Amino acid sequence: MLVLLVTALWSAGGSPARAAGPGGTAGSLTSQLSGSRSGLLQLQARADQVAATASPVAPLDAARRQMQIGEAGIRYRDAIRSEQAAVYRLAVDQSLGDQVLPRLGSSQPGLGEAVTAIRSQWVAYGTPSLQRRPNQGHRFLQSEPVAALLSYYRAAGGQLGIDWTYLGAINYVETDFGRNNGPSAAGAQGPMQFLPTTWDQVGGGGDIMSARDAIFGAARFLRQSGAPESYQRALFAYNNDQDYVDAVAGFAAALRADPLWLTRLYYWNTYG
Repeated sequence: MLVLLVTALWSAGGSPARAAGPGGTAGSLTSQLSGSRSGLLQLQARADQVAATASPVAPLDAARRQMQIGEAGIRYRDAIRSEQAAVYRLAVDQSLGDQVLPRLGSSQPGLGEAVTAIRSQWVAYGTPSLQRRPNQGHRFLQSEPVAALLSYYRAAGGQLGIDWTYLGAINYVETDFGRNNGPSAAGAQGPMQFLPTTWDQVGGGGDIMSARDAIFGAARFLRQSGAPESYQRALFAYNNDQDYVDAVAGFAAALRADPLWLTRLYYWNTYG
């Protein structure tokens, strides 16, 4: 079951915005994206700094601190969602992406892989053109915290010899990190979308709806299906659609290039 992804921003004329030279769409997107990663890191550091301050004893000061924590988090999440809109413009308009991506160079590690993965995901799930835009349809709190999920990916990957980035990519592509747990039309359930019969083989006696248990189950499945020797073969066994395989592999590659992509994907298509 796919997290329903979405589409580029449209120009006032109702057609995809096209590059118009250095001062046009390509230039403005290059300018926005060349600085967005460093901006996100600054906002993340600020949010972490505010959250790490000691809670004041006085009720009014404590309330003010909670407000500051909330505001810092909102600014960070909104910046991620703003960047998502720009990334989707590159994904929906390949000619625009072909102009912008080479200009960004090392300022955006993993962006090219993410753009390619988004396109594959749209094809895999037959996403119509008019739905290829950011769709903030889930409250971000519907998922376990991103730090907890990362700990599950790393623990399962370390125990079973699986690259954690594939587990994170599957969790995103299948259910938006557990925000859309099904059951699917085929009967798949839980954060990693297992059929009950498959879960009986890889679940280890765990709960199919538990993020931690499901992630460990996915690691077992990949291991039994050919990973780490062949992630392509293992992913195809997970979902026998090459575009699905390309989407998961692409997002995993983005995560390896820059772990910040996990937080980006986590807040994409969410509100709150």
